[in-house]
Amino acid sequence: MNNKLSIILPAFNAQKTIGRAIDSVLLADIPLEIVVIDDGSFDDTRKICENYEREDKRVKVFFQKNQGPGAARNSGLLRATGAYIGFMDADDCYDASALERAWKILEENKAGAVCMGIRMIPESQFPDGEGTILYRQNEDSVITGMEAFRRMLAGNGLDSNTYAKFYRRELMPEVLHFYEGMLGDDIPVTYRMLLSAKSVYMMSDVGYLYCEDESSESLSGVQFEPYFMDMVDRAKELFELVQSEYPQFRDEAAGFYLDLVLQCVERLLATDPVEREKYINELRKLLNEIEIYFEDFKKTSHISKRRKLEFNFYLASVKMGSKS
Repeated sequence: MNNKLSIILPAFNAQKTIGRAIDSVLLADIPLEIVVIDDGSFDDTRKICENYEREDKRVKVFFQKNQGPGAARNSGLLRATGAYIGFMDADDCYDASALERAWKILEENKAGAVCMGIRMIPESQFPDGEGTILYRQNEDSVITGMEAFRRMLAGNGLDSNTYAKFYRRELMPEVLHFYEGMLGDDIPVTYRMLLSAKSVYMMSDVGYLYCEDESSESLSGVQFEPYFMDMVDRAKELFELVQSEYPQFRDEAAGFYLDLVLQCVERLLATDPVEREKYINELRKLLNEIEIYFEDFKKTSHISKRRKLEFNFYLASVKMGSKS
């Protein structure tokens, strides 16, 4: 019986980090395969991956023209042969002992998904730095898929990223598909997988090491880019779904959505004023969304009091400027 864990690893121009990512998984003493999808790299990523493939049969490498991480993950899902599925990014690492334990839980427990904690470590200190723990359980626990979905929305021990989560392949919907060519491709997949699992095993292990890189295409950097709006759109879709199908989680979904809206606003306000003018329509759209859901904005715990105060100060300054 196939009891392999398949780790799907998209890679694009990752020559500096792909080796350590692969090594971190290969250290785990479990049945596994690493499905590397080279997404059109033009550095030495392909060469490095091919060397691993020649030396270790657990590494399988596939190549495609550059289409983005969503398309690469879809390609990986088609090629993965394991009974269990997990994901990682090419600049991150897994702790081998935590990976072994996750596999053992999947083997011995009937939970449809297993989630582990995440530690964020600055690139200059990676992977041995202490960093900051983003998500951690005080002790192991088993929760329902519905409760896992709620916690994902609330940012309580779970996020919407693909990594640090492992699923039974048999429970994955046949129509499961990552959005392609945009940010936020993982949001719909993560919540659907959590909902499809009758139970989710929450590990106390902090087993995923996230490399903090402010230059990456995420909302963690300062400079705003128009494709950040993709994540806002995916979160808005999720918010609307929750309002219609899971109204008991409306407050959590509102916080999830508005936090991403505010992150984009904050990035825009930190952008050079001349450059910001190019995105005036995006800024107006974001501000309008906060205005529409302002009561939710005020009460959500997703957004800190400091960020709320800073935003309110900005709104007050805009109103004063418009009157003068």
